[in-house]
Amino acid sequence: SERMNDAIEANREISVAVGLVMAQRAVSRRVAYETLRQQARRSRRRLSDVAAAITSGAELTYGVEADGVPPTGEADR
Repeated sequence: SERMNDAIEANREISVAVGLVMAQRAVSRRVAYETLRQQARRSRRRLSDVAAAITSGAELTYGVEADGVPPTGEADR
């Protein structure tokens, strides 16, 4: 069904975004996923929308998210 295909695609996008965050920040999968989840909550967007923005290069560029908030844990550095 179309809903199932959409869900599979969203899950794939989230997995890719998690991998990008892992590589960029040298963090575990769990920490990367939590970072995405926190960003989704902060920006009041769905996790899949945040993931899509990351995979398209719109967020997490040069260590700053699209809303201007430093990534989790980097504000203290």
